Amino acid sequence: MRFFKEALVLVTILFSLSLISFSQAYTGNPQSIPASGIISYSSKPYVDGTVIKDHSGNPVRLQGFNVEPRDMDEEGMQWLKSRGFNYIRITFLWHRFEPQQDRYSSTYFGYLDNLLNLCQEYGIYANLCFMQWQWSPYFTYYLDSEGTGFPEWVISGGGYADSSYGLRECIADFFLKRGSQGEFMRQEFFEFWDYLINRYKNNPYLCAYEIFNEPTIAKSVRHVSGVPDGIMNLYKEWTETFRQIDSKTMIIYHHIGDAATKVEYANVVWTKSWYDIAYEGYDPSWEYSDLVERLQNLKNTYNTGIGTPFLISEMGFIEGTSGAEQWIRDTFDVARNIGLNEGFECWAWYIYSKGTKYGFQTPRNWYGSDTWIVAVLQEYL
Repeated sequence: MRFFKEALVLVTILFSLSLISFSQAYTGNPQSIPASGIISYSSKPYVDGTVIKDHSGNPVRLQGFNVEPRDMDEEGMQWLKSRGFNYIRITFLWHRFEPQQDRYSSTYFGYLDNLLNLCQEYGIYANLCFMQWQWSPYFTYYLDSEGTGFPEWVISGGGYADSSYGLRECIADFFLKRGSQGEFMRQEFFEFWDYLINRYKNNPYLCAYEIFNEPTIAKSVRHVSGVPDGIMNLYKEWTETFRQIDSKTMIIYHHIGDAATKVEYANVVWTKSWYDIAYEGYDPSWEYSDLVERLQNLKNTYNTGIGTPFLISEMGFIEGTSGAEQWIRDTFDVARNIGLNEGFECWAWYIYSKGTKYGFQTPRNWYGSDTWIVAVLQEYL
């Protein structure tokens, strides 16, 4: 048996090397192999009306955490499982995985390979989400910080100014496929997703692909007319393209306001971040009604209007935010009272880590013990 496992690892590694050129030496877990060709699609969750169901046809709540691939190890997965959480939203940054065109980082793919293998080992569902903030490291103007998401080599040919104007034009070119640079960015984006899907599609616990996190969010930018409709067109084009490769894994579209429309594709879920009230504290005496209205609007838009489930892609608050515990309880109590997803709400806390991450309240302290939010979240599992 040991010989067989070692042989399988060797064959898989050799096959992977034949497909890609590594940009650096492999430094990940030596047991990391692409999670492909292991189990059929039959165990994947699927969309039935406005509810997500497991492979046995039972409604399922996807409940867990946003996770950056390099932040999660086997001990962390054991922790998730032991606390009753069943879902992670894996937020990947394209520029770290493909720092040069057609040259992939074995280090970062090692993190992702290992994490998806651990999902299969521990029975944790995973959503593979393209994450961007300020679009790309190419843009550095905002608060003296770099963006994340698109590799610089994808952007640099457009000659965009390092400013809010340049970012706006880059975003519009991509979503509207304007000019040769817009076409190039779009083509490379699809090619990277093609690589990801072919590498991981057969992992039975990879339950969803989230095409684009917060596509209409770019700080200090007012988007040009037509971009929201362009995003909807991107969703449709992406779905039609990759349903030919993977017809079973759920696809997640991120909120785009009034441009969101019904689609004829199966296994589609809509999502949105839920930080609406918690950044500056929560006072239920006057904010509770606003919270109810916002959640009801999400149910009306997605469950009733579009006819799909709705998933909270990110929820959380800055560490020490006042009224935070009550905000958590009110969010989940209201979601169930209004029947969001027929009472089977789904969410991912932002963010999993030991200790503070980006200033947000995390589930674990620096030495691994639980923070206070864990017991509260467990009440709603």
